[in-house]
Amino acid sequence: MKNIYTYFLRFTLLFCGLLYFDAYSQQKMVCDVSFESIGQANPKYLKNFNPIDYDRGIMKQCVIDLINHARKTCNVADPLIRKDLLDTAAKFQSDFMAKKEERTYENVVSYLKTTELRAVKAGATKRVSELVARAKASKDNAKSDYSYLEVATEVVNYLLKSNKTANIPLDKKFTYIGVGLSVDEYYKNVYVSLVFGNDLSFNKDDISFNKTTYTRKLYGLKPYNEKACRKCAVKGIEDLQKSIVLKGNDIYFVHPNLKQLKKIIGRKKDGIAVDIVQHSQYLCNSQNDIDLNYPNRGVMLKYMKYKKLVKKNEITDKKDKGVYTYLGTVPNNVNTPYDINLILIKNKFVCRTLVKTNIHPISTNYSGKTSLIPDLTGIQTSINYIPEPEKTRLEFNIPFELNKSDYQPEDIEPFIAALKEPRFIIDSLNIVASTSFEGSDQSNEALQKRRSESIINAMKKMQVENISYNIHLEDGYELLISDLKNSKEFVELANLSRNDLKAKLSNTKMLKNLEPILKNHRRANIVMNATYDISEKYEQGFVVNKFNKTLAKGDLPMAFAIQKYIIKRVEDGVYKKDLIDSMVIPFKASMLPFLTNKYYMLSMFGGLSEDNMKTVINMAKFDNKNQIAEFNALCCAVLDMEISSNAQVIPMQVKIDKFYNTPIGKNYQTKVDALNMTFQYKVLDYINGSDIPDEALMDIIYNKIKEIALPTITNWQKAYEVASTFIDYADYEFARQTMDPFINDPKVSEDYIFTYMNLYSIDERTYTSKKFETACKLASQKNRTRFCNEIKTYTYLIRENIGVKNIICSECK
Repeated sequence: MKNIYTYFLRFTLLFCGLLYFDAYSQQKMVCDVSFESIGQANPKYLKNFNPIDYDRGIMKQCVIDLINHARKTCNVADPLIRKDLLDTAAKFQSDFMAKKEERTYENVVSYLKTTELRAVKAGATKRVSELVARAKASKDNAKSDYSYLEVATEVVNYLLKSNKTANIPLDKKFTYIGVGLSVDEYYKNVYVSLVFGNDLSFNKDDISFNKTTYTRKLYGLKPYNEKACRKCAVKGIEDLQKSIVLKGNDIYFVHPNLKQLKKIIGRKKDGIAVDIVQHSQYLCNSQNDIDLNYPNRGVMLKYMKYKKLVKKNEITDKKDKGVYTYLGTVPNNVNTPYDINLILIKNKFVCRTLVKTNIHPISTNYSGKTSLIPDLTGIQTSINYIPEPEKTRLEFNIPFELNKSDYQPEDIEPFIAALKEPRFIIDSLNIVASTSFEGSDQSNEALQKRRSESIINAMKKMQVENISYNIHLEDGYELLISDLKNSKEFVELANLSRNDLKAKLSNTKMLKNLEPILKNHRRANIVMNATYDISEKYEQGFVVNKFNKTLAKGDLPMAFAIQKYIIKRVEDGVYKKDLIDSMVIPFKASMLPFLTNKYYMLSMFGGLSEDNMKTVINMAKFDNKNQIAEFNALCCAVLDMEISSNAQVIPMQVKIDKFYNTPIGKNYQTKVDALNMTFQYKVLDYINGSDIPDEALMDIIYNKIKEIALPTITNWQKAYEVASTFIDYADYEFARQTMDPFINDPKVSEDYIFTYMNLYSIDERTYTSKKFETACKLASQKNRTRFCNEIKTYTYLIRENIGVKNIICSECK
């Protein structure tokens, strides 16, 4: 039933607009490229190919040139360089195929049985890949022979017609190639073996089998197997290495989500191992001290199966769904500094070595990131608001502490802060200084004056010196009479004359009883005439405060005009999140445009919290005809969505596609595209998490993602912006592909180069490539200090790329 539904899902997605091509039509060439220009540039390739007596050098180079042309055209990959050792490995198999007259990867000779064994026999390592092909060597009943170019074209086109074979010659991780050519006994066919490698395909010259610094025990582990390792090819898996935590010399595996981990390595013979690699193994001016025929580079501890990883989990709280497991201790013979790599194992096959990474997010305002949209027409207003300086009158009291007359700015600031007013500049001050009535008039007056002048001096220090001021002194009599009239216990005292009341207060007991009233009279009443400060630093506080006051008064057109100005300043990167958060908007239907814009602005500061997303979803209920509120709610629903069944996919896709035919789709197409792309990644996550991933559906969706993003890339700036989106999605491969075509543009920014280098540093499949060497060279030339500091944050294994190692050793001494 599930399979039936899956096929139904595929076809339904086609008609929903998710896909614009027929997934079941005849398969096209993966890399459909013409080689005519290669023949025009190399006349020798147009010569007749005589299978009895042909020039192997011309034939080999012709095949390599065609592959390099395809690499450049279809994947912006650097050209492959021919290596004699790989030629030898390839010749073993081409000879065998020609003798057997069969295209095959197997060999009957025991020590040549597999690609890896043939490479080792030739003097290389097991870290190679091989493709085999067959082409006609002569024409039947023809007057002329094939040309070298025609034979090579048949070979290369055969390899490029399917993903299974095309991915190898196009892969940027390969930098070297070996070509084996052999013609069968009857000169009908030429059999070709191509062996691809990189710097990991060659060991150091004097490799020793004694007293090594690395482990030579496999613990029953087997080499990489594509089918078994498929589940390790999930986006963001590079971050799993961060689960390795050192406590002293003890190594722990710490991960917050066992369920997520189980999807990757949860089967019977799955597990992890740690590989402790000493920096001393990669010294400058010497060959790397490693044996690349082993899965590890350093000291590898015995691998731990998933079941044991869970059994040894030290977390006892059942509510905690994570894992905290001791893996082992760093051996005493390991010297610091060192890196700890994480090896992922599926069914005993070594699938990935995860190294230390330092992936930098890119800060851009790219509209292709999933985000909300504003409501700029929800309230009718013709006002074009621009902030201008405004006058205000502010009043507050400063209580006088007993016998205190010296005031500093820090004594005054809490009272001004309590006003909750934006920054202002004081124009003038009126101070009414009063004291409690019980003291002598002469001493009270002197104390009041000292206090008032001290307050003025403190406020001058806070802002400007030229404050005009007026001081008025009061003895507290009127304040006391007013409070006595309002008291029940002492109301009769309010009828006494000034002198009689003063006499009453000379009584110690009476004075003590009245102290709760009298202490409130020892104060300075301060009235400030001020101008709000709307300079660049303080403009936001003023404008947001004015918005809150205007909205509270019910002046909706003016409030909306102010909010539109705030939106523009947020989009320009001027206003900050904390004050946007302080916008006071009642949560009710009539306020929907204001609420929409507030959460739109908040979404621009790194996205919305889970609570804020729930609020946006609930806001759509205020008006079910408001498409902006509906779209924003859909964005939040997708961002917060976790797909657990096929049944969730189609309804959500229909909701997204609907917006392409609305004003939102016309005015904010990049926003709809971004939402669509986010959803496709959610579906991919679901497919990858399935027990049997649907590869056909995965290819369909992944091509849709590219279809959305690629047309927008016209220059390096746009490529950088689009790459930022895919870094956010942890799709580092597509981020690299996006940036590849522009890395040699002399106008690219320094940040572009360093981001590109960063993306190529995170995986042995990328740091061994020529692209990474190019990035390091450009980065060191652009900013040597930054380059050397950046390299320190990468895995030491990047030095396995010999070109990169030479740059580091030369530039970062």
